[in-house]
Amino acid sequence: MNNIQTTLSWPEENTFEIKVIVPKTRVEAEYQKLLAAFAKQLESHGFRKGKVPLKVAEEKIGRDKLYQQLSHQLIPLVYNEAIAKENIQAIGQPKIDLIKAKDGEDWELKITGYRKPKVDLDNYQEKIKTLNSQSKIWTPEKGGQPEKTAAEQQKEKEEKFQKIIATLLNTVKVQIPEPVIETEVKRKMANLIADLQKAGMSLEDYAQTQGKSVDQIRQEFRQQVEGLIKLELILEAIANQEKITVSQEEIQQIAKGNPQVNTYVLAQLLRQQKVLEYLSSL
Repeated sequence: MNNIQTTLSWPEENTFEIKVIVPKTRVEAEYQKLLAAFAKQLESHGFRKGKVPLKVAEEKIGRDKLYQQLSHQLIPLVYNEAIAKENIQAIGQPKIDLIKAKDGEDWELKITGYRKPKVDLDNYQEKIKTLNSQSKIWTPEKGGQPEKTAAEQQKEKEEKFQKIIATLLNTVKVQIPEPVIETEVKRKMANLIADLQKAGMSLEDYAQTQGKSVDQIRQEFRQQVEGLIKLELILEAIANQEKITVSQEEIQQIAKGNPQVNTYVLAQLLRQQKVLEYLSSL
């Protein structure tokens, strides 16, 4: 049997821990698949590319290097299987500790992650309806009103979406786990520092040019991160409640001609757009 074994516990309300055992037969099967994939790309004395025997390929690459690559590939798969098996809707990046990964033995992992928080939609529809009714108030103008250009209509639509988003963020209650926010803030700060280093500037110097302290920049990132995560959760909850979906045909239509597009992300963005369209029509 190659199925993983899982043991679930909840140290805190929305924090889960899953201890996972990956059978050695599963590890070895994945190892052999990885070795075969490497061997196909390998050239070695006396053998054409793609014809190198697995044993020769293993000696040339090194078993340790292959195991390191195996852990990078197998652990994310095991994580997805574990939360699916335990029926957990997770949020953010998990902490995964590889407890044991000895050659020829079962692997043992400990996953620490966070469950998606409950979203209290409350009376969001009434708030959005009130917002929409206010924007529909018409005042007569002398000589009539010229027809709006496509660009003006698009700008008006985007402004309305922003008002809807602001209303949702102020109305809907959702408590995001602190480590999820902190992880994203650290990522944004690290990206900023890396970009500044390429430009030969320190974070302190950059903050000074902006008339801010480093802590103020960090706090701004935190507000951005918290708002974006909260909005994603709210739009997802509304989509689930109102049964708003995106078809495979819609995804393929947008992704057509662009094989690099991430269809999962695209589906999320299309669904969010549909939710905003729905809210705009209330």
